[in-house]
Amino acid sequence: MKERPAHSALTTCTVLGFGAFLVLPSVAFFAVPSEVGIRTDEKGSCERLFGLPSANASCATFGGCHRFCPANACQCTSQCMNYGNCCPDFLHHCLEASKKQEELLKEEEHLSEIEHGQGINGPEWMLCLVMISFVLTMMGLLCMVNSQSDAVKAAEKQLSCTTVSIFAASTFSIALHGVLIEQLWMGKSPGLNRSAGPLVQARIYGFLSVAFYVFSSCLVYWCRDSPGALCKQCLEAEEERCGTTSWTKKLLHADMKHWSFAVAQLSGHITAFLLIRAFGSLQQSMKASSLKCYLVLPWAAMVLRAALLLAKLARSRCIQEVDVRWQKEDEGEYLYFGETESEMIERQYKAHLTADAHVYSPLVPEGHDASTIRFEQPELAEFCISEYWEITRFFHHEQEEKENELTSWTSLGSLCSNRPEADGGRDLLNGDPVARKEGPQRVRRFCHWDHAAHEASLDGATLVMGFLILQLVLYFHTGSLNPIEGLVVKPDDAWLVLWMGLWSLGFLLVVAVVSCAERYMTRTFMPTNFEFIRGTSSAAMGWCLVHAFAVFARRSSTWMDTYIFVAFPLTWLGFIVTGVLHSCTRDLRCCRHEAASVADAFGIAIGLAWDKAFESVIVLSTQGWNGHYVMSKIILATVVLFAVVPPWFWYLVPRAEEREGHGEIVRL
Repeated sequence: MKERPAHSALTTCTVLGFGAFLVLPSVAFFAVPSEVGIRTDEKGSCERLFGLPSANASCATFGGCHRFCPANACQCTSQCMNYGNCCPDFLHHCLEASKKQEELLKEEEHLSEIEHGQGINGPEWMLCLVMISFVLTMMGLLCMVNSQSDAVKAAEKQLSCTTVSIFAASTFSIALHGVLIEQLWMGKSPGLNRSAGPLVQARIYGFLSVAFYVFSSCLVYWCRDSPGALCKQCLEAEEERCGTTSWTKKLLHADMKHWSFAVAQLSGHITAFLLIRAFGSLQQSMKASSLKCYLVLPWAAMVLRAALLLAKLARSRCIQEVDVRWQKEDEGEYLYFGETESEMIERQYKAHLTADAHVYSPLVPEGHDASTIRFEQPELAEFCISEYWEITRFFHHEQEEKENELTSWTSLGSLCSNRPEADGGRDLLNGDPVARKEGPQRVRRFCHWDHAAHEASLDGATLVMGFLILQLVLYFHTGSLNPIEGLVVKPDDAWLVLWMGLWSLGFLLVVAVVSCAERYMTRTFMPTNFEFIRGTSSAAMGWCLVHAFAVFARRSSTWMDTYIFVAFPLTWLGFIVTGVLHSCTRDLRCCRHEAASVADAFGIAIGLAWDKAFESVIVLSTQGWNGHYVMSKIILATVVLFAVVPPWFWYLVPRAEEREGHGEIVRL
């Protein structure tokens, strides 16, 4: 079958996405309740307004703050700032104690009167920003296209893939919060009209994150590249029904092998942002007590690490023999055994699971000489399945041929680890990759969909930990927590930008220290723990980096301009730094962890910056959809779903998987 060109698929998906973008928001606008239906505050003394014009409405007339009267244009509710319909005396009557909120409300009231070019002190600054962004854009593109290093190209594509996934997941979580919490839970009829304080939101998002993670794990299993996979059976049935000319076959079947990777990465990031809201709300509820606020971080670390272990054990029960390929380590990369050899090793491995660990059992696979295999269980915990082994072959030459090959398998003691990269492009046919090698050779049992699910789960868990660390850093320096959803305010501490930059460098140093420790420490400390600590430091570096850029830009910009100012320079700074690091470290295996961690940090920072940039433009420049704040979130999520995710799936995911497959960065 002739494969569909990438640019043709990209064009088709983009056209279909923008076509759906024109229809779905209009349908959603009439389906979602109006803003009147999301008031959670108590009804005010509306009878006082009988016979009076609505211009006389005020918080004093309603009977106090956080009261509402549905028939009035202005309100005194806790959400009136989101809609810009607060009564004139709301500022002084309800926000007297908070000078910072008073300043923010004044800025919001005058934001519509400020020209966009004046947001960063004049059109000259805006012109300079656009020109600098354009030059950096051209430099980045030239470096990417003309780079002679495959490692640099692969790293840039991986950075792009991570950035888009973070951006899409953050956008979806914002839209979900608007619909679920503001409309359905807190809203009046047809909503539930219930309160949603920090503890309530923590419970809601905790339940949602667990449910969504279980569902996404099942989806990854159904979309695996296996003959018995549910998605593959559906596609084959579609082919039989529509024939070989079906456009759906050409659209979906060619990229079936990428589905598990794409679903795992995107769903892992969505789960991460749900958990961010859960743990972040828990932190918000405990900010009055410094000790309790700090204890949320270690408690979350234990919960997430235990969840990774349980998920690994659950997936190991679902791995089938057809999904497994054995690989061996060769100079930092993993190479596939041939299919025949891999099947033989898998049969011996299955026999080992049901046999006594110290009993020798002869196995004579078809096409191979007689051999005697000895297996030993992992030394630390027998309930875990070790992914890494050492194989040593002793050859006994008798007369004209070898007889009685003895293969000794010994666990390395690396429990439940499933992190290193796969080499999908170098199959050794039916040759033995450990033949003619003296001494032990490192091998592993590799399952593609299980590896993708574990990688995504680990990335999501570290993203959550990075956010919680950022919150504690801000709490330490300012005494307050950053809002889970919202733009940064003007910093009171002039040194906050410097502190955030120093924290970013500090987390980079932690990554380097952990990488060195992982290389020289014994394998009794699980490699997944090393990866968890390194990934947490990388994510914290990304969160601190984007916050440092935002605080710096916010000092002389409006809300709308802050993340627009941040997104362009941060994007191309990330691409250039990633390219330079991978160019310098492509021959230094000892520094590849650090380069990969910096790329992950920039992927998080760039994705978050673009998400906030689009959110600020839609919400603040248009004042919502006819004053409907939730509707603007739905529109943005719709644009991302139909105009951003398809090109990401068709173009970036296959190229990111090439990097995964060629083992450019191997975590040993």
